[in-house]
Amino acid sequence: MRCPKCNYRKLHVIKSLDLSKAVKRKRECYKCGARIETIELFDPHGFKSDEPKINERLTRLELEIEDLKKNKDL
Repeated sequence: MRCPKCNYRKLHVIKSLDLSKAVKRKRECYKCGARIETIELFDPHGFKSDEPKINERLTRLELEIEDLKKNKDL
């Protein structure tokens, strides 16, 4: 995001306000001090869940642990 006044690339957030379907932020330019407000809308479809990937990794780790236990007993 660029400052609309001086076109500098770095703005920092001074204040955030969580709304029901959006986030309203006040930002300030590091260079000239100009302040702007932005509104970030949430995606109505949400984010894809990583739960299936996590469950798959967990299952693989559990199998590896069982194999290690079996090999340790030998």
